[in-house]
Amino acid sequence: MADLNETSLEDALIDISGFTDDRGLTISVQASKMVVPSELVFVAERILNSNLRTGTSDNDLNAVKAQGYYPVVTQ
Repeated sequence: MADLNETSLEDALIDISGFTDDRGLTISVQASKMVVPSELVFVAERILNSNLRTGTSDNDLNAVKAQGYYPVVTQ
């Protein structure tokens, strides 16, 4: 399990988009929600809803937000 940060979320979304069926053919799937424990809800909120990259001084676009990925669900 990886720490929750922008890079680990992007890696998970890339992995999900590469899912294959039992014949090895790529299937069309997309993440619909992110379930996080209550102690990480603020980290998830910053990652998903910041306009710019989180935790950096870069003025880059927040790619996760720009792509329209779905809101956080706490558990």
